[in-house]
Amino acid sequence: MLTLEFTLDAATFQNKLDALIERVDDLPKTMPQEFIEWQRDDWNRHMPEARETGDKTVETIIHARGKRSIGYRVPPHLKGVKQPKRVVRSHGRRPVLRPEMFDKLCERMRRLIGEAMRWA
Repeated sequence: MLTLEFTLDAATFQNKLDALIERVDDLPKTMPQEFIEWQRDDWNRHMPEARETGDKTVETIIHARGKRSIGYRVPPHLKGVKQPKRVVRSHGRRPVLRPEMFDKLCERMRRLIGEAMRWA
C-alpha cells in the first residue's frame, strides 16, 4: 500500500495565498495600462486612450483614420456662419482592427493574467 504524507506550513501558505489574491485584485488597475501600451506599441497610436466602463472592463473608440483626419474645427468667429457640408469618403474595406492586432492584444492580456496567477 502506498502512503502519502506531507506537511504544510500554514503561515507560508497564507502569505503566498494573500500575495496571489493581491495580484488578482490589482488586475483592474494594470489592465488599462497594458491596453494603452498595446495601442502605443503594437498599434502605433500617437494618442492612445482607454476608458473604464465597469469594474473589469476597458474600452476605446477606434477612429477609421485617426483623430486628426476627422475634419477641421470651426473657428470661434465663424460659429454662427453656415459652414459647407463635409464630404464623407470611404477609406477602403480593410477592417480597422485587423486580426493580427487583436491576437497581439489577446496575447498581452494572457501574459498579464498569467503573471497575476503565478504561484510564487
